[in-house]
Amino acid sequence: MNQKEPLVSIIIPTYNRAHLIGETLDSIIAQTYENWECIVVDDGSKDGTDVVMQNYLEKDARIQYHLRPEEHLSGGNGARNYGYKLSKGEYVKWFDSDDLIHPESIEKKINLSQEHDVQFIASKHTKDIEDWTGDILELEIFESKNFYKNYILGDKMLITGDVLLRRDIIGNHRFDESIFKMQEYEFFSRVMVQSIKYCYLTSFLLYYRETDDSISKQTSSGIKKFQNSILSIAKKFLENYLSDKDITERARYIGRKSYKSAVKKNKLIFLLQNFNFFKFCYKKKTLSMLLWMCYNLISKRGFDRMKPKK
Repeated sequence: MNQKEPLVSIIIPTYNRAHLIGETLDSIIAQTYENWECIVVDDGSKDGTDVVMQNYLEKDARIQYHLRPEEHLSGGNGARNYGYKLSKGEYVKWFDSDDLIHPESIEKKINLSQEHDVQFIASKHTKDIEDWTGDILELEIFESKNFYKNYILGDKMLITGDVLLRRDIIGNHRFDESIFKMQEYEFFSRVMVQSIKYCYLTSFLLYYRETDDSISKQTSSGIKKFQNSILSIAKKFLENYLSDKDITERARYIGRKSYKSAVKKNKLIFLLQNFNFFKFCYKKKTLSMLLWMCYNLISKRGFDRMKPKK
């Protein structure tokens, strides 16, 4: 390890994860790199999360526990942004309250960042605990001012906990508090629109735990928020990168997938609210799109015939 050990801020939003967050915090306490602060921001838990957190506050002084204030919207992104406001680290790692971090994760990434002067360090995640070895199989270091395009188009997709960022590249970028899902996809794509030096290591340093109690899985409200988030991201891509043909087509593709899902679930209000956007995605005129929509809703077929014009 380099003589200088910069502070790493680990920011964790949580909501009703009393049964999981203890193991998550144990994995952070077990880090071989010790100069970190862990900021847990509660989005309004009612399951005794505060009791669990009190035990950890007494166990390790590097752990903090805060409640999301009203000036930030309810949801994980509001908690993430508030946690960042409180953080002091030279490096920042947003993390989820139901995942586990490999013991050597932060040490490996800090070493690579300092050795190669890298600002954006990413690794892989796994859902299989047997893959969670921490071994570095491949290492890729490069500098780019337009890697955001490759990322948006699906190269090296990442989840929130895969990435360690040097604070100086975050700037004024924050998580969009109106987005319910894929928030890291949208956030990282904005951070990448600058000249950044990247480090990608083929190493499973995050154990991603799937749970059955997420809002999106259990409630119609969650499904609606998910659909709106997908559309919001696609529209942002069009707004920010309209001159880029490849990204525009990616946004159209996201829109077409969302349209197909909404039709199959008879989400008529959602379809009408976003009619103009779907019309744009399929490159159709109003009457033509309206007729196709009626046909799709009635038959639940015809989607492959609605490929956009070349």
